[in-house]
Amino acid sequence: MKLDDDTFPNLDRILTTLHAKVANRKHYSYLGNMLVNRHPMTSGKWRQDPAVYHEEYYPKYAAGPGYIIRRDLALVVFKDHYEENIRQLLDNEDANTGVWISRANMSGIPVDYQHMDANEEKCKARDALAMNLQLGAMSCMWDKKTA
Repeated sequence: MKLDDDTFPNLDRILTTLHAKVANRKHYSYLGNMLVNRHPMTSGKWRQDPAVYHEEYYPKYAAGPGYIIRRDLALVVFKDHYEENIRQLLDNEDANTGVWISRANMSGIPVDYQHMDANEEKCKARDALAMNLQLGAMSCMWDKKTA
């Protein structure tokens, strides 16, 4: 699991999803706040050099606050195809991970994409991931968890 330091993971919701994956014998799972049909950014912190990535859209990928990659998929993407994948490094590491996972999917690995609800800057107990939280919002999420 990759998790940003300003993200509160609702582990109860996440574990419920993971237990269902195990019960249904799902493999090659990639779980997170999935983004679809996102253009590479042309300015700002996550600006993507078009010489490195020139496609109109990124493939589906999990947004930055956090995501989970099942071990079998991680081995395929980050070990078995490491030499191939390392040749293209994007400026947005989350989009980069999505590109590499998409390549595995296109090569015949049946990637199990799973969207998990997330929100920004709010304290809602129903979301799997609450991101961009300030200290007070982190405390609020913990209070909802322990109530």
